Amino acid sequence: MIKIFLGILLGIIVLTGFVYFGGAKYLKSLGTKTEAAGEKLEKVEKQLKESTKDVKKSVDMTAEKMKKYVPGN
Repeated sequence: MIKIFLGILLGIIVLTGFVYFGGAKYLKSLGTKTEAAGEKLEKVEKQLKESTKDVKKSVDMTAEKMKKYVPGN
């Protein structure tokens, strides 16, 4: 029971210190950086999807060409 009480007390102290020493500013800057990283990740994802479509198209074309040379088709 004492450990639980000490844990709660320690949590309150840490939270109060975080807020007192500029935690809001830190969280705000972290949020901005996270948004920027998200935008960059969306661009990379879009490029990856486009290149995947191109590769699939190339593989399909190659498969069609190779069907001519495979016996039994």
